[in-house]
Amino acid sequence: MKFALYSGGITVPKDILKAVKKSIDAGLAPDAALRALTLSAAEIFGVADRLGSIENGKIANLVVADGDLFEEKTKIKMVFVDGRRFEIREPEKPKEPPKGDITGKWKLSYTTPDSGPEESTADLVMDKDGTVSGTLTSKRGTASIISGYLSVDKFSFTINFVLEGSPVDATFSGTFDGTSLKGSISVQGITIEFTGVKPGAAASSTMVSLGGAQ
Repeated sequence: MKFALYSGGITVPKDILKAVKKSIDAGLAPDAALRALTLSAAEIFGVADRLGSIENGKIANLVVADGDLFEEKTKIKMVFVDGRRFEIREPEKPKEPPKGDITGKWKLSYTTPDSGPEESTADLVMDKDGTVSGTLTSKRGTASIISGYLSVDKFSFTINFVLEGSPVDATFSGTFDGTSLKGSISVQGITIEFTGVKPGAAASSTMVSLGGAQ
């Protein structure tokens, strides 16, 4: 019986391989687990002619590790998406303990140079040390936070999403006063101001304008 593994319901990217490791520890063969994450998934979706294995003519989505992919101590050394290499970076950690808890669903409002006023939803989860994870959903889809933190009242989190066919990073940073967010989005050299509130909260959201973009 053909089966595949997927990341639905997991908001922290690093937990994906941990979840697969549980299946391996329970008896699933490592090569079967790897196939279920790659080629089997491509076959089920009917795109195995383009994705799922390393072959001539297929899209070069590759992960290079220094050991067994499912071992906890293994480090990811390189990542390629459609043949483009991405620099691997350690997530930035908070320098001081957080003041408050940024956990929750936030409605973010901002104005983009191309599309005008937009809104997105940030579903944030904060650990005790201030590390922030979660997802951000907009009209471009849902992206996982690859690095984030709250230090005192200063926050920062970064997502990666596809823009005009190419993956790009967007970093949201600013201040958190306990009930609202205020800051800027940095993406491809452009800075966009934004505000964030929790839906139903007393604080009101003000649409802000594009800052510093040409």
